[in-house]
Amino acid sequence: MTGVVTDLTYLGSQSRLEITTGAGTLIVRAGVESPTPAVGAEVRLGWSAERTTVFPTRNEATETRNPWTATLAQSTSSSQS
Repeated sequence: MTGVVTDLTYLGSQSRLEITTGAGTLIVRAGVESPTPAVGAEVRLGWSAERTTVFPTRNEATETRNPWTATLAQSTSSSQS
């Protein structure tokens, strides 16, 4: 899967990236040992099934704002805590 980094937040020992893909927006966390791409960079993504967390949503898919998990969302217009 490929996408474009649309947001980057440094969180001390980790970074939170929003990556827009053809399937929606993916929220990714990256440790300090990982290279951190700049906003606007095209990236290639891959991960194992056991390292994935997907949250069910009501009605339309929305992003869950939790920097410690990865979620796939169709829209980032509203947030849930």
